[in-house]
Amino acid sequence: MGFIKDLIKNRRLIWQMSRNDFRNKFSSMSLGTVWGFAVPIIFMAIYYVIFNFVLKSGDIVTPSGLNIPFIIWFLSGFSMWLFISDALVNATNSIRTYSYLVKKTVFNVDIIPVFTLLSNGIVSLVVFGIAGVICAVYAIVIGIPLFPNVLFILYIIPAAFIFLAALTRLTSALATKVADVMAVINIFIQIIFWFSAILWDIKILDAKVPVLGQILRFSPFTYLVYGFRQAFTADYLPIVTAKYGLYTAGFWVITALVFFYGNYVFNKNKKDFADVL
Repeated sequence: MGFIKDLIKNRRLIWQMSRNDFRNKFSSMSLGTVWGFAVPIIFMAIYYVIFNFVLKSGDIVTPSGLNIPFIIWFLSGFSMWLFISDALVNATNSIRTYSYLVKKTVFNVDIIPVFTLLSNGIVSLVVFGIAGVICAVYAIVIGIPLFPNVLFILYIIPAAFIFLAALTRLTSALATKVADVMAVINIFIQIIFWFSAILWDIKILDAKVPVLGQILRFSPFTYLVYGFRQAFTADYLPIVTAKYGLYTAGFWVITALVFFYGNYVFNKNKKDFADVL
């Protein structure tokens, strides 16, 4: 497809623009890019303290009877959510942010949401790494046989990039045409935050409303959060391999549908971006 060919053709430009985008976000601050890494880490620490010490969430028990410390269960899922939420907001608003590039007839506007997405990924990869190290060290210190599944990590992170690239191709086009879409996106993020079982256990629904629990597992956001969590929590509610890969198949079908529709909307409206902006 034309979009994929454009990405391959402009891969060096995309990487250069993503690095510039990352630096420009913090260029006016004295600590510069340090804030890019400090902010998500601080948020993770705050949520952990509240849920582990104030609300006393306790350990998570896997189907095999293994007690998983809350910090491992929490950090693995929350680090993925931070990437999803930040990337969705920034990439959706990217074409408006880089309106001066859109007005240049020689610049390929298709790559703008992609390099913005990669810019967010720079911070997220570091956060993923920090979460992974903390989980691994914590497991060693308390003496439980729990170590990150590298294969799952190498699968779920690219899957997150691909899904968000497909989704933000749609949302960035809509937000460029109608500015109010950004307000809808911010509300949508708050909704999926609570319905993706990031801070609560989806087993609650399995016990009370099993059908709703199954529906939520087909959400791409829940799939990505629990997929990354599965890499650190062994047999605790596996979602990537559950039911012979049923949720994995559902995730890629939804991703494909979102991409094809988003590609149609983007291509149909991109000729009007310069006039709108």
